[in-house]
Amino acid sequence: MKISRVEIFTAHLPIDREISRFGGKISHLEELYIKLTGEDGVAGWGVARGNAVHISGETLAGMEYVFKELLAPLVVGKELRDRAAIVSLVHRTVEGNSGAKSALDIALHDLAARAAGVPLYLWFGGKRLPDVRGSACISFCSPGEAAERAREYTGQGFANLMIRAGGDPFGKDLERVKAVRDA
Repeated sequence: MKISRVEIFTAHLPIDREISRFGGKISHLEELYIKLTGEDGVAGWGVARGNAVHISGETLAGMEYVFKELLAPLVVGKELRDRAAIVSLVHRTVEGNSGAKSALDIALHDLAARAAGVPLYLWFGGKRLPDVRGSACISFCSPGEAAERAREYTGQGFANLMIRAGGDPFGKDLERVKAVRDA
């Protein structure tokens, strides 16, 4: 099956609580969604975070441009069974841009699984778990607020808490971790 259409969508998703980072505050998530449609109408989706410039060096606008102008033309008309060749061509054509490239890779695999009529986890050889344990993140905040968030998250059923560190003096990081542990 050939890939007949590529679509790009962006979204600015509000979050219920600002995330404090060493680079500032994040009040929403910027997402890049990629939709690949095969000639039979089956579609696969990929996504990448657009406001994680501190991790990937990419912005939402930059990912959108790279995908629209450079990556999408490489995909349209290609055979889905040639995913490895497509990914290789993408890596040879565009340096860096890991977010835009990962969204494409995810969409290719999602499309392949859907075309085969199986869920993606099964496509990768996995088994379905009765539940998936997630984690909650406690960003840079006061020790008291960190303890309050820890109680809130564990009350919601989260067993794993990730505590941001490295944005404050080391002593404040230790106080925040101790407050969470005590809570």
